[in-house]
Amino acid sequence: MPPGDPAPTKVPPTPPATSAPPEPPATTPPPPVSEPPSAEPSSSAHEETGPQLVQREPAPAAGVAV
Repeated sequence: MPPGDPAPTKVPPTPPATSAPPEPPATTPPPPVSEPPSAEPSSSAHEETGPQLVQREPAPAAGVAV
């Protein structure tokens, strides 16, 4: 019986899958840290958003092909 074949096959896929998840999460935290400082200056830009919206053209009706 080839009970050894199935076992080795399941072992390789498991390690890589476990190593992949840990990496992405670690990369996600750094970006957010840079956003806080930028949030302060952008607050003044938000004020201009009001006038800009008025200049923009109205969006087409929903479901209408452009």
